[in-house]
Amino acid sequence: MSHALPAALFASCAAIALGGCNGFPTTVTEANSGAPGLLQRVELSSAEPAVGDSIAVRSVVLNRTSAPITVGYGCMMHGLGLDGVEFKWESDITCMGFAMIALAPGDSLVRRIVTAPITSPPGEYSLGVHQLNSPSQGLYVRLRVRAK
Repeated sequence: MSHALPAALFASCAAIALGGCNGFPTTVTEANSGAPGLLQRVELSSAEPAVGDSIAVRSVVLNRTSAPITVGYGCMMHGLGLDGVEFKWESDITCMGFAMIALAPGDSLVRRIVTAPITSPPGEYSLGVHQLNSPSQGLYVRLRVRAK
């Protein structure tokens, strides 16, 4: 399910320097997301989890234009599309739902998940966070997996 987040709240979260927003205490990455005028922001509960840890991931896509932008989103695997790091999900069942909405100027679409335990070996990874199916571009953030 998606939730609208007012642009002012998005901006106030962006102003908090790694102190956390909505319970996310660590890393924040922002980049343009696929279509002109869309900004994606990703927050992780930890940028250096250990093998076997789960992390919370929060992604916000904001329309920074003065016109609506049509975006597509769906369930994807457990709420967000994640790649680049292996997780031990209990099931491979995915949702087949997909919706197109017009994201109004200044509105945002928020998704949040807690991952399954990380099974990738220790090392440096680029975690891809894909919130939208259309445009399909995601945001990649650095993740250092430590030994347990």
